[in-house]
Formats: sequence, C-alpha cells, structure tokens
Amino acid sequence: MSEADKKAEKKPEPKAAEAKYTVAQIVASQRYKPQRDIITAILDKDKEYTLGDVDRRVKAYLERKVV
Repeated sequence: MSEADKKAEKKPEPKAAEAKYTVAQIVASQRYKPQRDIITAILDKDKEYTLGDVDRRVKAYLERKVV
C-alpha cells in the first residue's frame, strides 16, 4: 500500500464540542448587546447554551406569530 493510499484511508478527526456559555456570559458579550432583553426573557438562567442555540432561539422569538 502506498503512502497516498494510507493517508486517504485515515479516518476524519472528530469535531470538537461547541463551547457552551451561561446566560450571564452571553448577555455580557458585545455580540448579543442588541438582544440582551430578549435573551434574558427567553433563556433559562440555570442552563448553558451554545452560540448556535442562542441564535436559533432569538430568531424563532423574533419570527413568531403575534396574536
């Protein structure tokens, strides 16, 4: 087996787990400054969230149907 074949057979490395943050850390960040009130209202202060989770939840909140 050639070196090229051996390299091609290597399994992909597992992805690192996405970092999780507390609501206090998220609210303190500059990235979410415009949505701080929404974030404190919709997220549970005792849980940790990834930035993707926060983005999805804020987007869903902003796009929800108002009755």
